[in-house]
Amino acid sequence: MDEITMIEKQREKLTIAYGVLEFHRQLLTQLMSSKTEFEIDIIPRPSGGFVVLDVESNSIVAPLDACIDIILKKGYLVRKDFFNISI
Repeated sequence: MDEITMIEKQREKLTIAYGVLEFHRQLLTQLMSSKTEFEIDIIPRPSGGFVVLDVESNSIVAPLDACIDIILKKGYLVRKDFFNISI
């Protein structure tokens, strides 16, 4: 297998992986949105992982894991929860 063919195959795999990632990102956003007082989106972080975005203010709220932890503990997520979270 030559290098060009390998590159093409890796591109195909990456495209498929991105599609799967996007599906799960949208599903998690939808599930979490029912537990928040504001509209959210989940975006990838350049350094790795994901953060939750407050769509209205277009500002990063907190790392995804921290938001999920709050929802699991309290059952909901409000803006004031984020004053104690470091990004």
